[in-house]
Amino acid sequence: MAFPALRATSCHPPGSHRFISLRVLPAALLILGGALSLHGQGGTSGLGTGVNPGGSNLYPLEGSVLADGGWVPLQGVRVTVTSFKGASRASYVTNTRGVFVFNNLPAGQYTLTVSHPDYNEQSQQVELYYGGQRDLQIVMFRRREGSNAPPGPTVGAWALQIPDRAQKEYSQGLEDGHKGQHQLSIAHFRAAIRLYPRFAAAYGALGSAQLILGDQQAATAAFEKALEIDENLPGPCLGLATLYAQERRYADAEKQLLRARMLKPDEWRVHYQLGEVYWLMGDWAKAEDSLRRGSELHPDLPRLHLLLINVLALQEKYPDALTEMERFLKMFPQDSFVPQVRQKRDLLKGQIEKIGIAQPAKKP
Repeated sequence: MAFPALRATSCHPPGSHRFISLRVLPAALLILGGALSLHGQGGTSGLGTGVNPGGSNLYPLEGSVLADGGWVPLQGVRVTVTSFKGASRASYVTNTRGVFVFNNLPAGQYTLTVSHPDYNEQSQQVELYYGGQRDLQIVMFRRREGSNAPPGPTVGAWALQIPDRAQKEYSQGLEDGHKGQHQLSIAHFRAAIRLYPRFAAAYGALGSAQLILGDQQAATAAFEKALEIDENLPGPCLGLATLYAQERRYADAEKQLLRARMLKPDEWRVHYQLGEVYWLMGDWAKAEDSLRRGSELHPDLPRLHLLLINVLALQEKYPDALTEMERFLKMFPQDSFVPQVRQKRDLLKGQIEKIGIAQPAKKP
């Protein structure tokens, strides 16, 4: 049984002739390289924003600490935030749920150190971008006699030597980018790089701004330079994946996204973009897996659900597709695709009833 997917554009994924692809939001508007900010979505991905009386943007950094093995929340873990130059910003002791909370931090780069008497101390590089971060998870490994626990992520040597003037130029560039003044932000990122040529994060942010302005060649060079300095930056991986996907270099885009997923497994944008790439590659099963994970991490993105509906339909998982349609109509009643989803839902319901495909049981 063929079920036509939602009609939105005439672009077909490779190997598909029965289905019209729904329009997916271009990745250049979804990911901003090192900042990983969401634009063009009518929202900020649900993350809170704080503004201090002086007008500088300040953001929250929240997360949880878990014990290796059972993934049990760890209470009494001291979590310390320091600048990359080693200056302590704040510390927090996790509560019974293993949660730590920092408020009013400027956007930028930090080192997060977690310590507990029974576990190996770890340090992790964190990039605080616009909107803040609320879903960071850190796993600690118990101390063992005669053995070494797996090391946590380390801070790149380049990040420990950033001059203050370069950091200020970088921060100002982020502020300008947040206001949509991307030409100004580019000038500040370039100034930061002139002051400190190994400023990997500045290269990543520069590439993002150039990508937004449509200078793909310059953006590619900036992202590649950032990863040449530090291969553990997820933002430039996402930026290159965006460019490669636009060039239909899907295997290269997948490689960059898998790297980003390894670096930030709980970042919904990585899973969403992987879903897009697998969709374009015609790998429906992998697309479904990535989109479902993205939906778990960020359920409030309409286009993610629309793409998932198409992927399910292409696999002839019609009851699942129907469930996803009902969810979409309930969650996004004002979305422009609602009439089409409702029409396809009614068509699919009729087809399912006609041939007797078992539908998922409704929850009480």
